[in-house]
Amino acid sequence: MFKRVIIATDLSKDSYALIGCMGRLKAYGVEKCLLLQFRSVDEVVEIAQTYNEAILSEFGNILGEQEKNAER
Repeated sequence: MFKRVIIATDLSKDSYALIGCMGRLKAYGVEKCLLLQFRSVDEVVEIAQTYNEAILSEFGNILGEQEKNAER
């Protein structure tokens, strides 16, 4: 059906459950997946106001962890 899909995640348990099920999309012809991390407007404003490299690094680590889970 679709060869490429976009999956938007956040830090919720539902997102982690979704990532755990992504492998099943292969049965529908999915070959590639773009994993995006969603942030609310409030979170983005807070990050922009404090601009802390550690926070941005942590978000990158979380997205990397989700990516590894998706690859499995």
